[in-house]
Amino acid sequence: MRATTTWHKHGPQANCGISTSRPDQTDGHVGSARGVNWPAVTFSLMLAIYSIAIIWPSAITPAEYDAELGSIVFGGSERISMIYTLAGTVALLLGSVGTIASRSSRLFGQAYGEFLFVIGIILYSVAWLFIYISVPTAPMQLAQLVLTMFVYLGFVCAWYLPRAKILKGLALVSYVVAGCLIGALLLNGLPENRWVGGIHPNFFARFAWVAFALHSLSLRRISRIGLLGCTIASFIVSTRTILVGEVFFLLLYFMVAVTNARQRRVAVLSAVLVSGVVAIGILIVLFSGYSTYIITWFTDALELTSSVRGVTSGFTGRTEVWSSFFDRLPEFVAFGAGFRSVRYQDYVIHNGFLTYFVDFGLPMGLVVVSAVATKIVYVIRKSVLHHDNLGSLAGCLAAASLLMQFSEPDNFNIGFLGSVLFMLLLAFQPRHVRQV
Repeated sequence: MRATTTWHKHGPQANCGISTSRPDQTDGHVGSARGVNWPAVTFSLMLAIYSIAIIWPSAITPAEYDAELGSIVFGGSERISMIYTLAGTVALLLGSVGTIASRSSRLFGQAYGEFLFVIGIILYSVAWLFIYISVPTAPMQLAQLVLTMFVYLGFVCAWYLPRAKILKGLALVSYVVAGCLIGALLLNGLPENRWVGGIHPNFFARFAWVAFALHSLSLRRISRIGLLGCTIASFIVSTRTILVGEVFFLLLYFMVAVTNARQRRVAVLSAVLVSGVVAIGILIVLFSGYSTYIITWFTDALELTSSVRGVTSGFTGRTEVWSSFFDRLPEFVAFGAGFRSVRYQDYVIHNGFLTYFVDFGLPMGLVVVSAVATKIVYVIRKSVLHHDNLGSLAGCLAAASLLMQFSEPDNFNIGFLGSVLFMLLLAFQPRHVRQV
């Protein structure tokens, strides 16, 4: 290989054809990792402001449990929460404007496939609007779809910014989310009827999952303290969906992402040691006088024997709702009920997968589901192939977040932090694509 001389600021340097720059930081632009990258800073700050606007109003608003109604009563706090949500959404849109303005060329280059897919969904929804123009909420549904897809494209462009800058921003957001949750516990104490102030228990655990996911991405590895915090948060509010999602994520990550033989041996050895400790602990509990007390405490904490929830509480009631979807299936054969029909037309589905079909109809719903699944598999596969641990993390976290939505209303929603995280993970661009 013939050596060449390249002139730099501090004089000539030998170059044997091997780049010493880090593409994951500079994104192909020499020096872009140095100094302040304003699009990345703006994006991070706007995402942090959005997170505060979503979480904090509910954290400072005590919710009261009405025994007669059997539900939580908020009083007039819902209106205040909507104002904060609107302000947070505006911040999210502004952050997306910055990233798209900075990396819009990538939407017509490396990310043209996702750009065309988004345009296709919007055009499909415009056609739906003309067919169902008589539906009062149709224009609002189309408007929210356009805004949501705009934010998604903003996330796609954000991953083309210098990685080091974006990951620092995600670390900041993870601290903000964790701080809001800790503040909510300090203000309201331990959960009462599973609620922490005005924060729904499922939302509280999902926010903890967001903090864990973002902190893990910022570290480019699994955040141990984030995982512990998410587990504790899910346990104290008795949200089993997040606990199942955590287990799924860990299993998937260690199966597909740990390719190094030494790391795999360490992972297996750790699993064996943990399993052994757990087994010994179970034996001690079973043969001690505290077995009944500990088992009762554990089942009560997760409400496994509750007459209201029970072991299958995640499916109780939801299975009836899912059955109603199939009863009304003829309504969704061609066109669906429009984007976010669960919000605008009161289609109660409580299943993120079925929501695609309700919103877009069977043909387009199948396209959307296939596209989402394909993108997640693509990110994991390419990241593992190119030894990009950040991409492996993002793909596995996206897969786990998608699994959690099996019992939740929707995946694409700029009004919910959990859905915003899923969109951010789904928009991830593998390193080998970024370098093209």
